[in-house]
Amino acid sequence: MLAIGEKGDLFIPISTSGNSENILEVIKEAKKMGINIIGLTGKLGGKMSQICDTINIPSLITEKIQECHIMVGRIVFAQIEKILFQ
Repeated sequence: MLAIGEKGDLFIPISTSGNSENILEVIKEAKKMGINIIGLTGKLGGKMSQICDTINIPSLITEKIQECHIMVGRIVFAQIEKILFQ
C-alpha cells in the first residue's frame, strides 16, 4: 500500500473506532514518508491512538463522533483558509 504525499504534508485520517485496518496501514506508510499525522477518532482511540497523534471525540456513539469529526474538519479548514487568503 502506498500513501500519496510528501515529507512535511499533513494527513488527517478519520476512523470512528480508530481500528480501521486500511487507515492504520496508510498511517504507517505516511509515517515512513515523513508525513505529519493527526488522526480523528472516538473516545477510546483504538489502535490509531497508539501509532499517531489523535483528536479523540469523547463519545462512544458513532453518529455523535462523526458529527464532531465534521465540526473539527470545518474549524481546521476555516483556519487554513483564513491564513492562506487573508
